[in-house]
Amino acid sequence: MPEKAGQRRKTRADLPVLIGLAVIVAVAAVLRFWALKWGLPNALHDYTYHPDESFQVRSMLSILSTGLDPGFYNYPSGYMNLGALAIKIANGYGMPMENLYAPYLVARVLVAAMGALTVPVVFGIGNRLFGRAVGLLAAAIFALMPLHIVHSHFASVDVPATLWVAAAMLLAAAIYTRPTLSIYIAAGAAAGFAAGTKYNAALVIVPVVVAHFLRQDGSRPLDRVKDSRLWFALVSCVLAFFVATPGWLVWPDRFIGDANSGSGLLYELHHAATGHGFVFIDRGPGWFDILTNSIGYGLGVFLLVMSMCAVGYALLRRTRADWILLSFLVPYFVMIALSEVRFTRYALPMLPVLAVLVSRMMVGVHTVLVEQEAKFLRWVWVVGCGVVLVYTGVYAAAFLSLFSQPDPREVALHWFEENARPGATVGLPTVPWFYSPPFVPAIVGMPSRMDRYQAMSQSSFRLVTELTREWDPRVITENHPDFVVTSDYEYEDPQRLKLRDYEQFAHELNKNYDDAAVFHKNFSAFGVDFGPTECLPHDMRYMAPTIRVYRNRR
Repeated sequence: MPEKAGQRRKTRADLPVLIGLAVIVAVAAVLRFWALKWGLPNALHDYTYHPDESFQVRSMLSILSTGLDPGFYNYPSGYMNLGALAIKIANGYGMPMENLYAPYLVARVLVAAMGALTVPVVFGIGNRLFGRAVGLLAAAIFALMPLHIVHSHFASVDVPATLWVAAAMLLAAAIYTRPTLSIYIAAGAAAGFAAGTKYNAALVIVPVVVAHFLRQDGSRPLDRVKDSRLWFALVSCVLAFFVATPGWLVWPDRFIGDANSGSGLLYELHHAATGHGFVFIDRGPGWFDILTNSIGYGLGVFLLVMSMCAVGYALLRRTRADWILLSFLVPYFVMIALSEVRFTRYALPMLPVLAVLVSRMMVGVHTVLVEQEAKFLRWVWVVGCGVVLVYTGVYAAAFLSLFSQPDPREVALHWFEENARPGATVGLPTVPWFYSPPFVPAIVGMPSRMDRYQAMSQSSFRLVTELTREWDPRVITENHPDFVVTSDYEYEDPQRLKLRDYEQFAHELNKNYDDAAVFHKNFSAFGVDFGPTECLPHDMRYMAPTIRVYRNRR
């Protein structure tokens, strides 16, 4: 009887925690599913406005038609296989698949669901290592992180990989506290699925091994090396990788690829070493770029500062739980900072760890102030932490508003239909793509520049540009177009780097053209303006480019 009474008391104590977690997960789901249909194919454009989604969805459809072959080898196929299964299930329940609208939507729903499911996993990490209070607050912080919310709206590999990373971190924490064979196997499998979704997520096997060696059971280091549970975890990791990406067993040469093929692991490594056009040139040291752009814009200035303080707090405390978290965070940060390609989405796998560390610092400092009976400082700390959470929530709401507002590309196209005669000449500094008004429905998502260039002839307007030279002044001086259209995706980096062709093009533009219209979205929420969207990093404004139209003075 006493045991049953104790169990009832424990259940009653758990109930508020479960209710709180359920509310947080529900809020996280709303934030990630809100306006999930943004930019889906319609009568104006055949593809979405995200340049990478077409690769993912085409791979899912290829898997469905071939049974195994994704036809795209730059990433492992873990997310693509899950997406193919989700599309097959949706089709089985009657969702029509005559065009790409439904596959894109299903692929996004899968990502949003995996994003929301990461929240209770983050709770588990915090709860396992530092207690319920830290777990709940970490889940709330993670639910509000704008970087994760934004990328949960995209059919890409990063958010799914983050879920598997968080799962491996949770199981690593479980190894430290309850080292059973089944947990070792599950931890290795989660790390393998992470690697099978995105290659660099394989680093999450490190905290699994670190947790094994940090256990306080009195065994010698050599005995721990010989411990069969560790080797079961490593074997499980390898097997899970091949389950997620079975194509490695069938076509290893395709997945390995080469640096010049445009496809495969070696191409991705070459890409990371050589850069992505002009996007990341002269942006400062990698660590600074990650902090200011990826994490800075991805979390907001207040949560960025708290995250940096929380890492310092963990380094100061240096508990075994801290080392488990830092054993992934630090090497992963160094790896992406050394890359010449630093999209904000690369920082996503770090977010579960940062959420737990920030929560642990918030709760830890509060506990110390309570113990020291520093009542005034305690309330200052509580209010300060509350301000961080509220600001982050408002900042996240501003990003969500970008998904809901009319798209500048489509607004610009309607402007042309109302203000330009049929057959009017439109000059473009580069071959149009996802950042351009959909003058032709196909050009938005066609990955080949040549294909997009040839499709320009199908427009009701006469589109002119140079195929092999961007910002060629001859587009203006030889064609004298009636209008010129540019987007921030085109002019941001040439303007920043002061490229000669750009400056000559701009000179001719200013000499012969007047500003006709600017189309953009308002980056604000609840009366707080966060500035122009042009300042946002490359892959945090796919839903909000700025389009500028110039009219010939003739």
